[in-house]
Amino acid sequence: MWYYEIDVVHVFASLNKLIKMEKTISKIMLREHERINEFLEEFSECRNNDLNKFMEIFSRFKWNLEKHFFLEEKAIFNVLEITDGTEVSDIFDLMQEHGDILKETKKVGKTLSQNSCPDMTELIEKLQKHAEFEDHFFYPKLDNVLSHQQKEEIIKRAEEIIRGDVTSFSKAFIYDIFVKTLQKTILSETLKSF
Repeated sequence: MWYYEIDVVHVFASLNKLIKMEKTISKIMLREHERINEFLEEFSECRNNDLNKFMEIFSRFKWNLEKHFFLEEKAIFNVLEITDGTEVSDIFDLMQEHGDILKETKKVGKTLSQNSCPDMTELIEKLQKHAEFEDHFFYPKLDNVLSHQQKEEIIKRAEEIIRGDVTSFSKAFIYDIFVKTLQKTILSETLKSF
């Protein structure tokens, strides 16, 4: 019988490196999209049964959707703008889709507040189209073109938001987010006026 002395610290360090290598922007965001889809499945299960239950699920869905958009816009889009200007067109399109999806979500919420069962078809279609573009094109592209350091920064920020830990964001980063959001809003309004 062979006896091997195992360096437990070395084994765990190697496993940790392997786990970190497995983290990609695509995988993290795919998990996020799966969470949103779970709410959509809950809607279909509850739809005809109980309006109060539907309202409760919708409230959680809306909160998680807004948190998801925050994650994309603050952890991913802002890092890209800081580091790589080539994705600006995609980012602008995705942020417009976020606005469209939130408007549709607001319509559903208004219908629910009138104690009526809403038609979720348009919202679901917009969410699916949006997620398909991100899952099959946008995030895989980022995983391929960004530097290791850029990907690590995005993954770190995404995980902080997912965990609810944004205390590590510096005041400069938060100010930068505010300024960029303001600039995007002004640009968007200016483009709409043409």
